[in-house]
Amino acid sequence: MAIANTRRVRVPKTAELIAAKVRREIVLGLLKEGEPLPPESNLMEQFGVSRPTLREAYRILESEGLISVRRGAHGGGRVHTPSAAVAARYAGLVLQFRGTKLAEIYEARSMLEAPCAALAAVRRTEAGLKRLRALNEEAAAAETNEEMLVLHHRFHAELVEMAGNRTVTLMATMIDAILDEADALHVARATEGHDESRRAQKTHVKLVELLEARNGEEAERLWRSHLNEAAKQVLRDLGSKTVLEVME
Repeated sequence: MAIANTRRVRVPKTAELIAAKVRREIVLGLLKEGEPLPPESNLMEQFGVSRPTLREAYRILESEGLISVRRGAHGGGRVHTPSAAVAARYAGLVLQFRGTKLAEIYEARSMLEAPCAALAAVRRTEAGLKRLRALNEEAAAAETNEEMLVLHHRFHAELVEMAGNRTVTLMATMIDAILDEADALHVARATEGHDESRRAQKTHVKLVELLEARNGEEAERLWRSHLNEAAKQVLRDLGSKTVLEVME
């Protein structure tokens, strides 16, 4: 009896199968960051493939940021563990291609980070609070807006990390990589950048107090207001720029 609506099943190429095996070993931690891959001749013998097939597998893994390959007599593959930075770069390219506006990115940050403040109030640890306080102290002592901006972004990242959801942390990292470019452009152009940075700094201090008191509702309200106000300031300056215009 014939099976209706059958689809042709695509058989993976040999290079894809090799890449999948190496990828799995990296994800499982069997291959460590910076560790060299065995010589090509060894891998060719292990997998029973030709050099062009092996190098095609290398190209797949290189495109995913999982290995880097040095050519020449003393070259070879070197392992890189999965990185949020690589994911952020790729996400940025997709958003650029789609003509995404900066306003959407800031909106997405608010949707992600504000609830994180509430979660952080519940899940915070003394070690986490200590890291946030240290960042606030460094920012208070910063001499330039550019230095303060870097510390503020680190504060945001630490807050999201404290919320304890690794999926949200990855998504927030991808968003922050884009907004870092927009914020830096704004700070370089803003005539009142120092005042903005100091106002933001006071909000960061207040947030830590709310986290310490485990006041999740007020922490979320404060942080949402802070994120929305920061977005307004940047968008007022940069207008309706797209991600492409900011990251080019």
